[in-house]
Amino acid sequence: MIRPSHTEKQLLDSVRTAEPVPQVLQRSSDAERCTQLFRALLIRAAGALRNGIAVMETLLNREAAELPDPERALLHLDRFLEASLNPTTVLEDMLRTPDLLRRFFRLVAASEWLADTMVRDASLFRWLLTTDVLTQAPSQAEITEMAQSAMRRFPPGRQRLNALRRMQRRELLRIAAADVLGLKDMGSVLAELSALADAVVGCAYEDACDRHAQRYGTLPDTRVVILALGKLGGRELNYSSDIDLMVVYDSPDTDAGRAVRDLVKETVRILTEVTPEGMLYRTDLRLRPDGSAGALALSLDATLAYYETRGALWERQMLLRARSCAGDQRFGREVLEALVPFVYPRTRLRLPSELAGDVQRRLRERHDAERNVKHMSGGIRHIEFSLQVQQMLHAPRITALRTPSTLQSIDVLAAASLLSLEEEALLRDAYLFLRRVEHAIQLERFEQSHDLPSDSGELARIAWLLRMPNSEALEARLHRTRTNVQRICDGMLGSAGVDEESEQLPSGFRDREATQRLHKDLAEGRDSRPFDGSSRERMRSLLPVLMQESAQQPLPDEALLSLERLFYRASIPSALIGVLEQAPARRLLLRLAALAPAALRWLENDPLALELVFTGYDAALLSPQRLQRVRDISALGRYMLGDIDLGTCSQELTDTADSILRAAMQRVEAPFVVLAMGKYGGCELIPGSDLDVIFLGEDDRTDEAAQKSAAALIGELQASAEGRLYEVDARLRPEGGSAPLVLTRSAWLRYHEQRASLWELQSLLRARVVAGETDLTAAIDGDISHMLRGHELTPQHVQQIRGMREQMEPQNRFRREDFLDIKRSAGGLVDCEFAAQLLALSRRQRSAGNTAHSLGESASALPALRDTLERMRETHLMLRNLQLLFRVLLDIPGNLYPADPAQQRLLALAMGRASTTELLDTVKERMQQNRKDFDAVCTTLISPEGIQESTP
Repeated sequence: MIRPSHTEKQLLDSVRTAEPVPQVLQRSSDAERCTQLFRALLIRAAGALRNGIAVMETLLNREAAELPDPERALLHLDRFLEASLNPTTVLEDMLRTPDLLRRFFRLVAASEWLADTMVRDASLFRWLLTTDVLTQAPSQAEITEMAQSAMRRFPPGRQRLNALRRMQRRELLRIAAADVLGLKDMGSVLAELSALADAVVGCAYEDACDRHAQRYGTLPDTRVVILALGKLGGRELNYSSDIDLMVVYDSPDTDAGRAVRDLVKETVRILTEVTPEGMLYRTDLRLRPDGSAGALALSLDATLAYYETRGALWERQMLLRARSCAGDQRFGREVLEALVPFVYPRTRLRLPSELAGDVQRRLRERHDAERNVKHMSGGIRHIEFSLQVQQMLHAPRITALRTPSTLQSIDVLAAASLLSLEEEALLRDAYLFLRRVEHAIQLERFEQSHDLPSDSGELARIAWLLRMPNSEALEARLHRTRTNVQRICDGMLGSAGVDEESEQLPSGFRDREATQRLHKDLAEGRDSRPFDGSSRERMRSLLPVLMQESAQQPLPDEALLSLERLFYRASIPSALIGVLEQAPARRLLLRLAALAPAALRWLENDPLALELVFTGYDAALLSPQRLQRVRDISALGRYMLGDIDLGTCSQELTDTADSILRAAMQRVEAPFVVLAMGKYGGCELIPGSDLDVIFLGEDDRTDEAAQKSAAALIGELQASAEGRLYEVDARLRPEGGSAPLVLTRSAWLRYHEQRASLWELQSLLRARVVAGETDLTAAIDGDISHMLRGHELTPQHVQQIRGMREQMEPQNRFRREDFLDIKRSAGGLVDCEFAAQLLALSRRQRSAGNTAHSLGESASALPALRDTLERMRETHLMLRNLQLLFRVLLDIPGNLYPADPAQQRLLALAMGRASTTELLDTVKERMQQNRKDFDAVCTTLISPEGIQESTP
C-alpha cells in the first residue's frame, strides 16, 4: 500500500477547508453545495498536476466569480469530467490552457442544453474548443455535404437518419458556442442555422425519395420543390423554431400528385420523429393553401388558382418570405416567379390605409403579451409586419424590396429614403437586440419560447449572456427598444383610424372593442379567410339588422362571437348568408348562437340544414346525419326561443334517435329488438346524451350473425364518414360487458327471475322497446309489464333504494367548497328520478320514464304528497335546464356546477338571474329542499299507511 507523503497530506487537508471566494458564494443559491463542488474539483485537480490544487483554486475562483450562477458551472464541470473517458487529460488541458476553462464555464452558464450536449458526448469538447471550428463559416454547399457524408456511412434505415440527427446536434452546438462566445455576429448565426435546416430538409426529402423508389420501383413523374416560409424562408431561423414549409409539384396528373403527397408525408415523418438521438425539426405545413384542410402538396396550376381566387392578405404577406430550400431548384425559381403577381401585384387590391389597418389589428391581438419579445408591442413581430407592409406597398416598383430578409428590407427602405438614417440604425439595432434576447431565452433548454422569465435568476442569466451588468439594465434597454420600435413602426403603418361603423353599433354589447372587431370580420371575413365580392356586399347589407337583433339576445356578445366563428369554420360561408337573409332562420340561428353555441358545430359543414327546418323536407331523402341535424336544430332552437317546453324538446330529440336507429336496423337486417334504457328509454334525451340499449332476440335467432348485426348497428350509429351520430352504450344488459351483445329473451327473463338486483328491476321503469319484429316487441313489452306489476314494494325495498341513492352521492374529491353535482349530489336530479320510480313501483305502474311527467301524475293521485311532488317536479325542470346549458352553452359534458366565474356569469344571464350568486344560491336552496322532499316520499312509502294509500 502506497501511503501519501506529508506534503500530499497537507494538500488534502487544505482541500477539506477550502472555500470559494465571497464573490462566488454570494452568487450561488446554495453556498454549502457550491463549496462541496468546489472541493471535489480541487481533489480531481490534485491528480492531474503536482500543483493542480493551487492552480485550479485560482482558476475556479477567477472564472466562477464572473458567472451569474457559479454553482451551476461547477456542477456541469463535475458532470462533464465524470462523463469523460479520460478526465485527467481534460483537466490537464484546462489547467495548462486556462482559456478552455473560461470558455467551458461561459457555455454551460449560458445554456443547460449546451451543458447536457457536451456531457452526452464528451468528445465534442475537444472538437469544439481545441480546433478552429468556431471561427469557420461553412457555406450552404459545405453544410449539405457534411449532412450527406454523415448519412452515407450507414445503409438506408434508422442508423442513417440517426447519423443525420447527430450531425445536426453537433452543428447546432458549434453555432451556439460561437454565438455565446461572441465569435459570430447575429446575422451569421441566423444564416448558419437556416443553412443547417435547409441541408437537413434536403437530406430528409432525399431519404424519403429513396424509400419511395424502393417501395414502388420509381419516383413520381413530376418536378417537386419544397418552399421555405417564415423565418426559415428569410434565412433568419431561431435555435428552436418550427420550420414552415410548402410543397409544389409540376404535373397536374392526379397519380403523380398522390405520390408527391406520400413523399411529403414521409419527409415530415423523418423530420419530426423522436428517437433516442432526438428530433430534427418541428415541421409546420399549415401555411399551405387551405391550411390544415388542404392537400399536403398542390400542383403549380392549383396553387396559382388558389392565390388568384381565394388567397387572403395574410397568405400573400406570408409569401414575401418564400424561397426554395429543397427539391428541384430550377422548378423552384419558376414557382416563385409565377407567384410574383400575387405577392407584388401591379394594381393595389386594397388601399394602403386598409392594408395597414388589417396588420395593426392582427398585431393588437397579441399585444397583451407584455413579456413575449415576439408578440409584444414594439417586439419582433411588430418590426417584421411593419416592414412587410412597406414591401407590399412599394416592392412592385422597388424590386430590391423583393427580399425575404428582414435586415435587407431595412437597408433597401433606407436607400429608397422610406426610412431616415436614424430610423434605419434604430430599427436594425432593435431587431438584432430583440433576436439576441429571443436566442438567450431559447438557448437555455432549446425550447420554443419567446417569454422573458419572471424568475430573477433566469433574467440575470439572460442579462449576463447579453453582456449587461444586471437584469435592471436589460429591462431598461428593452423599454427603450420597444419605445423606438413603436414610434418608427407606427409611423410606417400610419393610423388606420376607427371604423366608421364602430360609432353606429347598437347598445347592449359589453365589450365595444371586441364587437368592432367582430363587426369587421362579419363584414369582410377574417384575413385568413376573406369573403368574395358578392358575399361581402350581401353581408354589408345584412349587418345592420344582424347587429340590432344580436344586441337583443340574452347574451349579445356571445351571440356575435359564436356567429362569427361559425362563418369562419363553415365549409360554405355564402350558404350561411342565404340562411341569415331569411328572418325566421335568422331568429333561430341567433338564439342558438347566444344560448347554444356548441350546437352550431352541427352547421359548420351543413349550413343548409337550418334552411330545411323552414322549407320542409322528405326524411327518406336525407342522410341520417343531416336528418339528425335538421330535427335536433329545430327542437333545440324552438325550446331556446320558448316555443316549446323542455319535455317536448327531449321527446323530439328522442323521436329522431328512434327514427335513425330503426332505419339503421333495416340496413343491417337485425334479427332482434332494441330495448331503450335510461334517459333514452325515458324520452329525456338532450344533446350529447348516450343511447343506452339492450338487444334481445328469440332463442333460435341470437347466433353469431345476430351478434355481428348488433356490432354493425352500433358501428353505423357511432362511426361515419359524415361524423358520429350517437354514442351507444350496451353495458346495461345482464352481466354487462362480459355477456354477448344480443341476449335471448328466455335468458333475459331467467336472469330477472333469479339473479336481478332491485336496481335492475327499477331500471325497467324506463325500458322502452324501440324497434324490432312486432311479435317479439309485444312479448317483451308484456314481460316488462308483468315483472313490474307483479312486484310488491316493501319498506325494506324503500330503505334499500334510499341507501343506494346515498351511495351514489359523489365524494368531494377536489376538496372545494363549491363542489356541486346537479345530478348526483344530495337533492340533485337523481333524487327526483328515484322518487318518481319509487312511487311508480309502489303503485305497480308500467313506466316512470319521463320523470317530470311521472311526478306530475303521482302528485294528482296522492293528495298528501301533492305539494312535495309539485315542488320536486319544478326542481327537476330547473336542474334539467341547467344540465342542458352545461352541454350547449358552456360545452362541458358532465354535471359539475362550474367553478369558473365567467361560466357562472353566462349561466346566470341565460337563466335570467341578476347575479351568479343569486343563481348558485337558488340552486343550492332548491337541492337542499329537494333532498328533504325525497326523504319525505321515502318516509311516506315506508309506513304501511303510505304504501296502502299509494296503491291503486
